[in-house]
Amino acid sequence: MKTLLKTILCFAVSSASVFGMYGFSNDWMDFLTDSSHLRARTDQLGFVLGNRGVKGTFGFKADTLSFGNIMSYIDNGKLSLDATISLGLAYTSEIISVGLGYNYTYIDSSLDVHTPVLMINAMNDSLRICVPFQIADAKDNSDYSAFSTTSEIRYYTGLDSVNAVRLYINYGKNSYNVNSASSFGLELRFYFLPTTINNVWINPFIKVLYSSALDAKGKDIINENTDTLVNIQSYDRISYTSNNANEIYESNPYIVRITPALSLYANSDFVSLYFEPSIGYKIIYDGKKVGNLNHTLTWGAYSEVRVYPVSDLEWYFEMGINSSNNPIPVNFRSATGINWYFTQL
Repeated sequence: MKTLLKTILCFAVSSASVFGMYGFSNDWMDFLTDSSHLRARTDQLGFVLGNRGVKGTFGFKADTLSFGNIMSYIDNGKLSLDATISLGLAYTSEIISVGLGYNYTYIDSSLDVHTPVLMINAMNDSLRICVPFQIADAKDNSDYSAFSTTSEIRYYTGLDSVNAVRLYINYGKNSYNVNSASSFGLELRFYFLPTTINNVWINPFIKVLYSSALDAKGKDIINENTDTLVNIQSYDRISYTSNNANEIYESNPYIVRITPALSLYANSDFVSLYFEPSIGYKIIYDGKKVGNLNHTLTWGAYSEVRVYPVSDLEWYFEMGINSSNNPIPVNFRSATGINWYFTQL
């Protein structure tokens, strides 16, 4: 039991930045366990209020990468919503907890994304399930339809050998007239052999991912990278049309990736630190007749720093850097802000 509680605590710290106020993907995973607080960061603004029985949330998140903007004026004086709006309600208990969430995301003047979300926790929060349904709403063309989901299941075992398992299920399908595109992917993560050395919590884990297009074979080759074709989202608008009808996909593109990583966590009364380095191996197949398997070594590093000037106020900073297949060889991202916890609620 001690191992289980410590595992859940450390994972809660390491995932809080990703699961915030709440995005249109599986960002809702930790809503059922989040305590009452106000969050104001460069990419998030919102609150969670409630007690152990009933809680609710409302907020904004920069899913469209318009950091710091909620609304803005665009051409002809029209308003543009630059952030995902989220709201949710949940009932929580030790036996079972159930939550419902909803996101609205404005993509552009012709496309919105509506995302209802179902969350279930059981076994004193050891088992957690989050299922979002992204549904595209095309305003200017009723022949376009799209759906995607990035569902997640977590299980904290309480064992030292394998202390946690995560499963991510990705599916997406876009349709326009007789044209369609779809993809399916699985990612499995095993966390094992947690230990503490000189007050530093260490937890190795490994990520195994497989993602593939489902119906590209025999269709026109298009100007989309393989990463997009094997992970279609509801807003991608994939259409297999090209200028050269003689070029078609001989088989479905796919990606396989294996990534060993390490979780490191340490804390004191005033500051906590989480660090996650990783290095991996990636295989990319583009599905073309003359295509070859592209073998790549990948790497990444992610960190979080939390400072507590007083017990209920937290200053937060995250930083991530990783290799990329883009012309820019390094991707860098960061966010900062505060959490103000309402411990009396």
